[in-house]
Amino acid sequence: MSSIHLPIEVLYNILGRLPVKDLIRFTCVCKPWRDFITNPDFISTHLKLHRNIDGYVLHHKMASTRVGLNCFSCLHDKTYVEHSRFDIPFSCESLYFQLAGSVNGLLCLSDYYQFFGRTIYLWNPSIWKLKILRRTCFTHSYSDFRNFFVIGFGFDHHTNDYKIVRIMYFGDFYCDYVEKQQPKAEIYSLARNLWRRIGTNAGSYAIDKISTAVVSGAVHWFASKTKEACGNFIQTFDFGSEEFGEITLPRYQSDGVRPQVSVTVLRESLALIVRCFNNCELIERCDIWVMSEYGMATSWTKRYSIVLEESVF
Repeated sequence: MSSIHLPIEVLYNILGRLPVKDLIRFTCVCKPWRDFITNPDFISTHLKLHRNIDGYVLHHKMASTRVGLNCFSCLHDKTYVEHSRFDIPFSCESLYFQLAGSVNGLLCLSDYYQFFGRTIYLWNPSIWKLKILRRTCFTHSYSDFRNFFVIGFGFDHHTNDYKIVRIMYFGDFYCDYVEKQQPKAEIYSLARNLWRRIGTNAGSYAIDKISTAVVSGAVHWFASKTKEACGNFIQTFDFGSEEFGEITLPRYQSDGVRPQVSVTVLRESLALIVRCFNNCELIERCDIWVMSEYGMATSWTKRYSIVLEESVF
């Protein structure tokens, strides 16, 4: 790259604005170009420059036939017009995939339903690279389908490393979970390409098996205490410190049947979607709560309340 005689800042600014597919082609020009484009500092610059461009919503579609069984649609985040569509070019044991998370264009997929979490697929559709993770630290109980898994996928900004946290609960997948044995947890580092054991937040379990709610470097699940009747909270896992934590829920209320709650992200803030049911167990209202100051339970506010014209399932 030195033969170009351009300051490094100028090269970052020019090449950083190019699409990923063009950059991949340029890595074949010569070794200095490849080393420059694959440098972590340049990759970070490229990601920052492209965050200012119009965003897209990734929509996972599951077809009813084997042709095009799993595909993704990229929708414009303001108009929801489809920008592109691409099929998943590989298969899994359950036939259908479940999206476990997406960070910087890297997708984390797993099998559907009771197969979920046992095999994990890291796929970058831009450069068509796939990594399949079948190993685990818990081989002895890994194949027992009475146990189930929870997955979180995120990025450690301190080490520039993509990580997957996987929690294994010992119970019956088809029944309400009751803690008979402390859950186990492990974390995968893409930079090191290995799994290792970590501590867990025993005495609770994540109701959400999948969560794409990543805020402030942590993934979040709607969870419950195993020995308390009304012990719901948000369980967190910080990808930097690799520690579990808890966030108190707002005092949401429902006049009818017990509400259904899920954790999400709204404009880079932690948020809750509370689906309120009537006595016929049909959804009649959706409330959206937002935590304006991350980690401060007193900052929860009900931002929106959407009343449906017709009740739905």
